[in-house]
Amino acid sequence: MTTTDPNAENAQLREELGQLREELQRSRENQTIFWRAVTHELRTPMQALMGYAALVDPGTPFGKLQEYLTIIRQETDRLARVVDELHQQVELDSGQMIIRSAAIALADIVETVASDCEAWASDRAVLTNIASGVPLVAADSVRVRHILDCLLRNAVRYSPAETPIHVSISIQPGGRFVLVSVKDKGSGIPDEFKAAIFERLVRVTRGGGKAKWGLGLGLYVSREIARRMGGDVQLIESGPQGSTFCLTLPVAAEAGSA
Repeated sequence: MTTTDPNAENAQLREELGQLREELQRSRENQTIFWRAVTHELRTPMQALMGYAALVDPGTPFGKLQEYLTIIRQETDRLARVVDELHQQVELDSGQMIIRSAAIALADIVETVASDCEAWASDRAVLTNIASGVPLVAADSVRVRHILDCLLRNAVRYSPAETPIHVSISIQPGGRFVLVSVKDKGSGIPDEFKAAIFERLVRVTRGGGKAKWGLGLGLYVSREIARRMGGDVQLIESGPQGSTFCLTLPVAAEAGSA
């Protein structure tokens, strides 16, 4: 007959309770950091919108009116981006994200996203290079567009004005995946961030400057969505000459070229 040492059991129980308290404290701290970031990123564009909207009246000179409206559009876009990131995050955490995969042509989506990018970043050219015979991929076109928009916005955000963004589509050796790479001409990602850029709430400071605006959810959400489609988002290279991110998606079973 074996006997149980009550002191040992109590010690183990105290240790487990201590671990639970530590985990709960870390969770509370993470929630505080998250919601502080959320309120900051929502408050900043809202204040700008209210301020510039108040300046618009029937007597506003046309030149000033154009300036104010440009800023209002920019801040509205920023606010929409934050809300969209939060929505995507909630969908992922709740397990309610729906992926509607179909055989799609990546070239069409890349050209559309590139054109949109040149519209809102008027000082940029997005140069595309699409390999011949690229097959269709199995993916959700709406989600793919979201991912590519995120990668292009990051490329614009972290590279000097008037420098081009290069987007290319190629077939992975072996022919099972199609790759979409987005290359910028920025100063690169510091080594201390390279392992963390796909984590939540990580905002990169490049070239010694301040971290750019945003919740630090874009790359995290993009990678999670890509993986749910059977692909991935990865940092391929980063250095003083720029960074290259790559979206990988599986070739569709009924793949034809497009």
